[in-house]
Amino acid sequence: MRDKSTKTLGEYWFDCLLYLVISCVWYDSLLFRCLPGMTCTDSKSVLWAMIVVSVLFCSFALYRKMRTNWTLSIALVIPFGLYTVIAYRQTVGKWMLTFLSVVTSLTIAYSAFLLTRKIKNSRSLRKVIKWRIHRCCYAIQSSLAVALILVIGVIGIQGVFGDNIINSSIAATTNNQSISQTISNNIDTVLLLQAEAWNDLTTQEKLDVLQTVANIEAHYLGLPNELNVGTANLGEYTLACYNDRTHTISIDLNHLENDSVYDVLDSCCHEAYHSYQHRLVEAYNSADEQMKGLRIYKPAIKYGEEFSDYSDGDYDYCSYYYQNCEMDARDYAEDAVDDYYRRIEAYLNDISNDSNA
Repeated sequence: MRDKSTKTLGEYWFDCLLYLVISCVWYDSLLFRCLPGMTCTDSKSVLWAMIVVSVLFCSFALYRKMRTNWTLSIALVIPFGLYTVIAYRQTVGKWMLTFLSVVTSLTIAYSAFLLTRKIKNSRSLRKVIKWRIHRCCYAIQSSLAVALILVIGVIGIQGVFGDNIINSSIAATTNNQSISQTISNNIDTVLLLQAEAWNDLTTQEKLDVLQTVANIEAHYLGLPNELNVGTANLGEYTLACYNDRTHTISIDLNHLENDSVYDVLDSCCHEAYHSYQHRLVEAYNSADEQMKGLRIYKPAIKYGEEFSDYSDGDYDYCSYYYQNCEMDARDYAEDAVDDYYRRIEAYLNDISNDSNA
């Protein structure tokens, strides 16, 4: 095979290291998550092993005479893409696997057509077969790389332009739209908060249940804004967070998929209360000076001071834990969770009594 490289080996390796550093920084900040059942260290070891194998195989075997920007991209995209498919298969599995299956089927069909074509010159049989096999490998890897780029892009675009990787498919409601947003009016959805039902839900279905909960909480708290629920990779020690700029509750993906429904519900209600606290601060800041002395505004004064110099607990967990805004949110969430399960129990008892009557 004629050498079609546009880079020397040194240039190829230099660009490889440069692109690899950029890719790792981008991937770690937006998309990296631990593989199911594995620690962070083990998961990163698997990713690095995939990268090393891919780069070495492409550099010294498959593309030894085709060292170009595209083949370098293939060598780096495939390990990141395959890792993403494995890590997020439970989260967005159906559309992702269907898309990859279609691409794979088309590539196999092309390879079968190319390999089964009649070879007219039998004297160059080995050379033609070798060229065709190489061409098939190139086509398979190229199509797989393009498909994986699209998969990474679809999953990662929310991390670039939004707060969450995945958002609920249920519409968020504002208080003037949420007359029907009560527990009793959404009891069919609220019943899915039972552990046996929750564990059978997909990630998207869990988000939809939590969006209904957020709509209910927005109604009960009298919020003038909506609460948007989604999931993101928040880090090892953060279960959920609230962004008042976009009125978004973000639930950590591992927390959503693996922790108990009671803890996840508590996190959602906790973050919903933070939105209420922000509205109290706004109400206090816009009140007349003569009205700011009212007792009702005392919590708002504390909240405002804490939000302006918020302690996230990265360096001092106690300072985070004992902030008034966090203590009050924990108390509210605990009461809210109890209320949901009392209402569920009461509804099931009523159903049981009606069936026995």
